[in-house]
Amino acid sequence: MPVRKIPKNYRNITGMAAHSKSVGCVAYESSLERDFLSLLEFCPDVIRFEVQPVSIEWFDDSGKKHMYTPDVLVHYKPSRQPVTIILYEVKYRSDLRNNWSVLQPKFKAARAFCR
Repeated sequence: MPVRKIPKNYRNITGMAAHSKSVGCVAYESSLERDFLSLLEFCPDVIRFEVQPVSIEWFDDSGKKHMYTPDVLVHYKPSRQPVTIILYEVKYRSDLRNNWSVLQPKFKAARAFCR
């Protein structure tokens, strides 16, 4: 069950899609996310996936609280070693480059959460 509702957006492609490896319809916020979810659907190593699975609390250098919601949690078949569950943030490479200073603390919080 998603922890965050994806709002309608007139700048990016948003929508809903039904997948057999997810519970109910899943929302996406870009064509890249939509395509990633389609790849997961047809990947034989994927058991299931969850969209907007968790919100992670983190604090910036000044102590201000923030929330970060990763895009997808993927459960792989146990034969995929050493990791069978991976938390993904789906971004275009240009977004990563241009917004790295904003994204990096969120990713650090996600890594700490997963440990």
